[in-house]
Amino acid sequence: GERRTHGIGFAIKTEIVRKLSELPEAHSERLMTLRMPLSRGGFVTVMSVYAPTLDSEDGIKDRFYEDLDRAVRKTSAHDKLVIMGDMNARVGRVRTSGQEYWEAKAWGG
Repeated sequence: GERRTHGIGFAIKTEIVRKLSELPEAHSERLMTLRMPLSRGGFVTVMSVYAPTLDSEDGIKDRFYEDLDRAVRKTSAHDKLVIMGDMNARVGRVRTSGQEYWEAKAWGG
């Protein structure tokens, strides 16, 4: 069969599953959304993500961020939005031209 090296998902309490009006939606093997009702009205959309590492092929990174952008745009403007997971950010010291500074990168940069 097909080798699977990454994936995402949700662990949801049974009492919450019963309240869901729609099932979680898999946008790709790296992105899934779940829309849940809030106790005081409205909804929260939760995105579970597993971003490609910075040394991944550009096409893989581009596809992930295009999928993420499309999923965010698809989310109702009235929903609360939570994006969680592994963004594969790089944090650390960088040295350029004799100067040293701290850097945090997440968006494939």
